[in-house]
Amino acid sequence: MLCGVISNSLTLVLPFLFILFSSRASGSGAYDWLMFIPGVVVMFGSLLFFVGFALHGLKAARATERQAELEMLVAAMSEDLQRLQGQDTTNRSHG
Repeated sequence: MLCGVISNSLTLVLPFLFILFSSRASGSGAYDWLMFIPGVVVMFGSLLFFVGFALHGLKAARATERQAELEMLVAAMSEDLQRLQGQDTTNRSHG
């Protein structure tokens, strides 16, 4: 996500670079293709941001899923411990 934000932030600088390169151009149409660069950078930056956001969402979903699994494991272990303690007190009272 950070790379996407940084590349989108670069689009603020690109018009100034375009002016700089176009003023140095010897021919009038030598750097006409530079006007497409900000759009390409914005699309690329947005794509990077969206991919990063999706990966972050998947990571958060996995963490939530793992937390639920661990909570179920703790609950099962607690039940087993209570059952074993109940059996231990039953054996002590009979023995």
